[in-house]
Amino acid sequence: MRKSLGNTFYNNQKTYNSYQKNALQRNSSQNYYSYGSIAYNPEHVYEEFETPLKRKVVARPKVKQKNYLLIMIFAVIVIFVNCTLIMTSYAKVQNQRYQNTLLKQELVNLQSENHVKTADIQNQISLDYIETEAVNRLNMSKPQEYQIRYIDVPKESYTVHFSSEADE
Repeated sequence: MRKSLGNTFYNNQKTYNSYQKNALQRNSSQNYYSYGSIAYNPEHVYEEFETPLKRKVVARPKVKQKNYLLIMIFAVIVIFVNCTLIMTSYAKVQNQRYQNTLLKQELVNLQSENHVKTADIQNQISLDYIETEAVNRLNMSKPQEYQIRYIDVPKESYTVHFSSEADE
């Protein structure tokens, strides 16, 4: 709004100056050329010093001054807090990665230990190992010929026979 008022004043002042100029030219000679689309009244007597349009003075509303120092301090504090949070979260992530690495190493060690124990169990299940342990460590001996008894087992067991009848 202010700008348009100032431009209006400037345009009015410009127009007034052109009127003065044209009036002086018309007074000096009756032949003149009018530039633009302004038509002048030839009977009008232009005074040499007409009063120019006066500019209205409008009081500006008071603008509250912001305290930029407080805003700057607040911004620095916010940035500092954010940087601290980022560094803390980065440290936690790095600590978690280190713990994950340690746990993976422990897992590899336990898996290799598990393989060793599995192989040891497989070795202890073999009949040769059982026989050696029984004779050497437990002082056992193989049975004699007269201690061995053979039992004939029919091909068809009673449980199989009864279960097949129940199915039918």
